[in-house]
Amino acid sequence: MQQMHDLMNCTLPGTVRRVLARVLAEAASLTAWQALDSGQPATSWRYYETAKAAARESEDPAVLAYVSAEQIYVLMDSDRRREALAIITAINHGKTGSLPPLLRSWLWAAEAEVHAALGEKTQPRKALDRAFAILPSESHDPALPFLMLDQTHLLRWRGHCLARLGDTQAINDLTASLNEIIPLGLGRTECGLRTDLALAFTTRGEHTLAREQAKSAAVLSERSGSLRQRARLKRYFGSRVLLEGQKVK
Repeated sequence: MQQMHDLMNCTLPGTVRRVLARVLAEAASLTAWQALDSGQPATSWRYYETAKAAARESEDPAVLAYVSAEQIYVLMDSDRRREALAIITAINHGKTGSLPPLLRSWLWAAEAEVHAALGEKTQPRKALDRAFAILPSESHDPALPFLMLDQTHLLRWRGHCLARLGDTQAINDLTASLNEIIPLGLGRTECGLRTDLALAFTTRGEHTLAREQAKSAAVLSERSGSLRQRARLKRYFGSRVLLEGQKVK
């Protein structure tokens, strides 16, 4: 990322500089997410600020919308959910008509997650309905190489929101998406899914199934080194489940 930053600063204004700025924005956003996953929210915030500055210089509204929206997760993890909501709603209710449908679907799903984190019952479902309605049948957009979203991932997102709201209907969405995710080898994604399933099973009173899913999630979090997911598991199920995951590892 630093190398990209230095190259951009040595480039004259014009097409090449804008392209470099876009690449820097994407790299800084990825670095920010890695920092957040490693339990470094302050560092993550700084990288997102770099990503937004580069996105503005790139003059690409899609990249700017994406990196600005992704920054809300730093606020979410810092229990500043109202501020996160203010940012994502400002983006979604701004001039998004020119943005690619795939990105607009992602933005509405992100807003749904913030509403769910705040314990709101109606707004998450409305936002998710919009996300599903906008989601294009073609999940790959060459203009958005940094964005992975399809029906399976959106089902996972809806399941996550419903699990946070204590709605056991989340189990159907999470189970369906888990079966699709496992073969892909996405360890952090699978960890989050199993954590959500454990939460949903707990709500339904199926504590044995909940413990099995939490234990599997703990193993995956240990393997991937995701401090963010481990913190979430500890918050919901206590330290014991993390110790069990270490033993299985």
